Amino acid sequence: DVNILMLWFVLIFGLMTMVAGICAISVRNIVHCALFAVAFFFGVACLFFTLRAEFLAAVQIIVYIGAIAILILFAIMLTHDVTGEAVGGMIHIGGITGGVVAVAVSGSILVALFRESFIRSGQSLVERTTLAPEVGVKTLGDALMTPYVVPFEVVSILLTAALVGAIVLALEQRPVKKEGQC
Repeated sequence: DVNILMLWFVLIFGLMTMVAGICAISVRNIVHCALFAVAFFFGVACLFFTLRAEFLAAVQIIVYIGAIAILILFAIMLTHDVTGEAVGGMIHIGGITGGVVAVAVSGSILVALFRESFIRSGQSLVERTTLAPEVGVKTLGDALMTPYVVPFEVVSILLTAALVGAIVLALEQRPVKKEGQC
């Protein structure tokens, strides 16, 4: 059955996304953290594919894996301590509270999805998504590039300015050498 196969894909990609997200926030090496974040973004894109939202999956891959991950790796190159050895203990009451809240929210979402798919005799969530009206990429592109072109360009200029500002802030002030010094 197609619904059972899709459910397995959602569970596998969801587990992959959850493990990558947990690893991204728990590793001490910032390079490994960035790589786990890329794996997390890829898992989210795979979940969008299973929900038949191909455009969102493509945007997830292009924007997050392509642009944001490169920006994170660029910021890592400007960071002096990438190993995280100077960082203190990571387990504290805020982390434990956040973990409990994350597990509770994830559990409630899973219960809602399973109740929707298996208990009700009507259409499942996956079957209902196919009944939604089709919005093509051309329609979305026209919407972005006609009435929303100015906000789109303003955001691109703002992101460029933020990147230049980060580079300026990351550069160290080097002492000026006096004549006769090597």
